Amino acid sequence: MTSAVFARPAWTLVKPEWWAWALSAAAWLAVLTLYTAPGGMPLCLAGAVDGDPAGRLRAAWASGAVGRALLDWALMTLAMMTPLTLPLLRHVVARSFLSRRHRAAALFLAAALAPWLLLGLVGLPLLAAAPAWVVGAPLLAACGLLLSAAWQLSPMKRAALRRCHLTLPLAAHGKRADMDCVRQGLAYAGACISSCWVLMLSMEFAPYHPLVAICMQGVILAERRNCRPPLMQTAMALTFGAVLMLAATLR
Repeated sequence: MTSAVFARPAWTLVKPEWWAWALSAAAWLAVLTLYTAPGGMPLCLAGAVDGDPAGRLRAAWASGAVGRALLDWALMTLAMMTPLTLPLLRHVVARSFLSRRHRAAALFLAAALAPWLLLGLVGLPLLAAAPAWVVGAPLLAACGLLLSAAWQLSPMKRAALRRCHLTLPLAAHGKRADMDCVRQGLAYAGACISSCWVLMLSMEFAPYHPLVAICMQGVILAERRNCRPPLMQTAMALTFGAVLMLAATLR
């Protein structure tokens, strides 16, 4: 009787990816909470002082801007990228024994998110060393969105998007099974970065607002969840966003 009362619900074993949804929801909640806190949630480091790059980097680090930007990047990675992994996460779970499904899902998700986190760890200090006019400038952000729109229509984008759905064979048990889950996650991460790098870079140049991230999330989900990705429509949406930014800049 006692074991039945405290038994794990069956759905947690059949669909262990539920905690990935919870992880993404918690990250979005943290994003919105930090943005409404005093000082906002700037992903840009435009407040760095003028001077040589090393001096700007030291000033940004001393002010805490780099640490805050790294925290913001980690939260946005968990919030935005975790839902994108769910189709392949379900593939990994479905092809794993019941007793190791949570382990397989965790290994895959960690490998899928780690390259994005590494990009932030390397890229954000570089942005901190850049001149203040480079980051947070609406004109550059608009140019980034126009470049993203052009990338949407390129053959390289379509090839990268197809690789986002690539599945690899998974061993049944042991260390080989663990390594296969990691390989699947890294393969997905490489394809995802190839597909989204222009869009994510343009977000770094944009004056940050959670609404921008939510719109970008919608664009990426739309192209991932369709057999025929609406790349022309997403390109038009990005172009419209660039026009709005340019209009705001010139006004």
